[in-house]
This record gives sequence, structure tokens and C-alpha cells, in this order.
Amino acid sequence: MPNDADDASYTVTSRTNIALSCDGRHAACLVNDGQRLAVESWSFHGTRAVTRRRTRKVESVSARPLPLQDGRTGVLRRVHGTRHELEIHDLDGTSGTTIGVDGTAVDAILSSHPATSVWLTVEQTSGETILYRVDATTSRAEAVAGLPGRIGITGWLDEEDRDLVCNVLTGGGWRMATVALTSGSVRLLPAPLGTLVLTNRQRRMLVAAAHPAGPLLGWAAPDDDGVHLPTGLNGVPGRVLPLATDPSGRLLALRVAQGVRSRLAIHDTVHDRTTLLPTPDGVLGRAAVWRDDTIRLAMSTPAQPTTIASVSLPPPIGWSLPADPAPSRQLDVRTETFAGPAGAIEAIVYGGDWRDSRRVVVALHGGPEAAWTLEYEPTLRRLADAGLTVVAPNQRGSDGYGPGHRDAIVGAWGGPDLADIRWLRQVLTAGRPGVAAPPLLFGASYGAFLALLCAAADPQGWARCVAVAPFISGPRLHADGSPRVRRLVARLGGLTELQDDLGPRDLLRLGGRIRVPVQLVHGARDHVVPVGHSRLLATALWPGARPADREFEYIEVPDGGHYPLGDIGSGQLLERVLAFLLACPPGEAWSREGPMSATRTEGGE
Repeated sequence: MPNDADDASYTVTSRTNIALSCDGRHAACLVNDGQRLAVESWSFHGTRAVTRRRTRKVESVSARPLPLQDGRTGVLRRVHGTRHELEIHDLDGTSGTTIGVDGTAVDAILSSHPATSVWLTVEQTSGETILYRVDATTSRAEAVAGLPGRIGITGWLDEEDRDLVCNVLTGGGWRMATVALTSGSVRLLPAPLGTLVLTNRQRRMLVAAAHPAGPLLGWAAPDDDGVHLPTGLNGVPGRVLPLATDPSGRLLALRVAQGVRSRLAIHDTVHDRTTLLPTPDGVLGRAAVWRDDTIRLAMSTPAQPTTIASVSLPPPIGWSLPADPAPSRQLDVRTETFAGPAGAIEAIVYGGDWRDSRRVVVALHGGPEAAWTLEYEPTLRRLADAGLTVVAPNQRGSDGYGPGHRDAIVGAWGGPDLADIRWLRQVLTAGRPGVAAPPLLFGASYGAFLALLCAAADPQGWARCVAVAPFISGPRLHADGSPRVRRLVARLGGLTELQDDLGPRDLLRLGGRIRVPVQLVHGARDHVVPVGHSRLLATALWPGARPADREFEYIEVPDGGHYPLGDIGSGQLLERVLAFLLACPPGEAWSREGPMSATRTEGGE
């Protein structure tokens, strides 16, 4: 297969499905250049990336690149139905061997042993999972063991890859199990030990153990009956994600997320002490390997899509973030804190100072249990690049600011979060006294629902609204959504209808209050929010709308997913969204009664 070795010409918009080899010397991922997905592989020497190649084969988002220990790259993909294939590329990037596997679900476990390319986990229709070893020389797959359920997180207990531990989903829930690969014997561990998070190859397991206060991190061994719960490790402020252990097993690398940032921390397991390291502004990923004095991990910054960063230890700490072949244009991205009605609201601001900008967009994230972070965000960067100032707030309901902030909207969708955005609109309007144009709205998923609520709650307070994949209401989404979506709606209290001056947050009821131009965008293959929600909103609230109408535009993307602006080849769609936001010049009377709004009533009935 042809490849672009050390190609410095291609553009990178995002990297996904990132993996690192067991020794951290190689990495592989899917790279999106705006037109297609391809496999990108990396090889390292010290802290410098010495080789970077990209295959020309178009991949799907579900393809899993596998950086093998010998420098080759595997790609695991579903072909059709239950048929999967593992394609192994030779060192020059050409396709070498393809192995076919049948299973309802197939995944891979990377190996550090030179005789084994990779281990495959193949789930059967019976629910059992078969573990296969792929020989590094012959590329033949040999069945080694069978496990009584679906396999989750896995980890090696030793340096020689002889003993594996994994989470297994059985009829009684998640359990840990060990597999002795020399004999194929499987042993389920006692349920009270918890579930696996990672291992240190010294026969120690970091687990999430059940506790009355919520899951806690603890250390256990396969032959122990109990879990040691370190006080210091569980007392680190912020959202903590364990990443990797050092070769000795004594030190643990953590990702500590606080607000829009995440930092790298080192926990000393002997003294139960955590040290936060100087970390560039950005967001650390999940993929990480610690070998010798170097931690290699995935990281994204506001100016750069996810890359493979290297951190040299011990102090002085040195960070190396390889530049992309075609770097993005420089753009001012910073944070600002606004005083909200119930506390501080942190926001990321893209572009010029909002106080002087004639066009300000308030961008609302999805979730709702999510947040804007200081990572590379192509959509918001493009809006700012066109001259808009983007204010992306983490209002109440956003994650990363403690349980009080996050849980404020549980049972109150469109309550405290709507109040925060309405307050923010007033702050932005008062802070731009010489600008006639009110702020614009942009939102996706839950953010689209919230954006349309904002436009309905303050009909004269906004300029335009773009809503990507909105839903009508929490109860309606629960009725129409997948089982996973229904569980999320129920867990976050989305079935509760608010009874205040605005009334239940149902866009069919409130949408008639909207008096500003609206653009709805929805992917026809959205598996999270059914496209029927936007279709119904379009026909019920803007009946008879035509392409030439300035008040409303509905764009249904035939092959679009939940966020079609992030799909491959979505550049033209993003430009169409941008054109809609820029349609009215600054200073125009943005809020107006058009021919379509004459039939609306304030109640939307």
C-alpha cells in the first residue's frame, strides 16, 4: 500500500483512536485531513518524532489502528456484519497480512512480547469471549482461552505478558478476571475488589472500588481479598484519570482536570503524595505510556489538534509537542471568568475582545454533562477566523467545577443553565454599549436545545441562532431515544418538567416566541437525537419555509451523524453555517417581524 512517509504537506483537523505501543516507541491513530480518514503512524527516538507516515486507504471512524512492538502497524476494522479483519502493514507502510475474524464484537490487546503481534478478543453470539494470540512471524491466530462474558479494560500483570487481568461483564455485572496465557486458565476475582483501571506489571492492580461516598481508587493484587484505598490519591482536587505507572510501579501518572484545563500529576504510591507538574495549556488524552524517564501521551492544545507529547523526567520537566505538518493559523484563545447569578462562569474566548467586537457568538456545548475545554476546536476556530468573537461558557450543568455546579440542572433542564446564559447575554450586551447588534447563538445537541430556549426566553435579546441536532424536550427525547440515551435522560432528571414563569421546557410549546432567524442542522443518521425532532420543529414552527426565506433555514445532512459539522468533508456545511451567522451586517435591526412570524403566538400553541 502506498504511503506518505515523512509527508509534511497534509493538513490535520483531528486525530482519534490514538494508541501507543507497550514500550512507547511507536504510536498510531486515525487522522482527519478534512476530506478523509487515514491511518497515521509515528516512531520516536528519545523525545523527538523521527518518522510519521500516513496511509492512503480511506478508513471509517470505527477502525482501530494498532502500533505493534516491532514498528509495524495493524488496523482492526469491521468489514460487514460479524466479519472483521486485522490488516498488518509492513515497516514501509505497505499492506502485508490480512487476518479474518468472525464475532459480534472484536477488539485487540497490544503485546510487548516479540513473538506476539497482538491479542484479539472475539465475542461470540453466546456471550462468551475467545482470546486469540496472533503470531508475529506467521500471523496465524490461535485460540488460547475463553472468558464468560464481554471483556472491558485489560492490563498485564508481568513484564513477559504471561498473565492478563481484565474486566468481564457477566450476568452478575462487571467482575475482574485473570488469564494465565500459558495454560489458558481463567479465574474470576472476588466482586468486592471492584473493577480494573490499570496495572503496573508488578502484579498490582489499580481498581475502582465501591464505597458509600462513590467509587474510590485503590490498589489490589490478584491473590488479595481486600483493596488498599490511599487517602492522598483519593483526595486530589479535580477529575482524576490514572494514565500509566513508571517501570518500577512506584509512581503513577495522573491526568487532573480542573475547569477548562487538565494537568499532569505524579503520585508517589509509597508516600501517598501527589505533585502537579507544570503543564502547557491544553487537554491530556487517555493514551499514555511511561518508559524509562519519559512519559509519552496524547495531548491537544487550543492551537494544535491532538498530538503525541513527550514529557522528560525527573525535573527539570521538559515537554515536547511535535508540530503538525500544516499548522493552524495563529488565533487568540484565552479564558475569562464572568460573574453569574449563582457564582462564577468560566468561558473560553476565541478571537478579538468581545467588548469591541461587532459580532459575538455565544457557543453552547452538548452533554449536558460535558464542558468546553482548552483543546483544538475546529468549528469555533473557524467562526473566530472569520472575524466573530466566540464566547464558549461552562454554565451550571457543566462538568469540571465540582458536583454542585455539575448537578445544578439535575431535574431542572433549561433552569439554572438557561438563567446563566440569559445573565451572560445581559453582561455581553451591557459591556458593548456602542454596538447595536445583540449576540448570536450557536449550540449543538443539548446546547442546541438550550440555544433555542434562550431565543424563546428573550425574543428580542439575540441576533441569530444556529442549532445543530436539537431535541424538543427531555421527555420527548426519552421517548424517542436509544436505550443509552433514555438512561442518560433519566439519570440526569430530564423527565422533570419545570413549572416556573416560562413553563415546561418544550420547544414545540415555546418555539412560537422566537423572533430571530434560525438555522437548524441535523444529520439524518444521528443515533443520539433522532432527526425527527428537527423535522417536527421545522414544520411546526416555520410552516411553509422556503430556501429563500431569511427567517429560517433547515439543513438535513443525508449521511450526517450526531455532529455533522465534525464529519469528514463537512467544510462546505461549516461555511454555510458561517454565512448564516454573518448574513446581517452589524447595526441592522436584527429582531424583526417577518412574513413567517406573523402567524406565531407568544405561547406557541
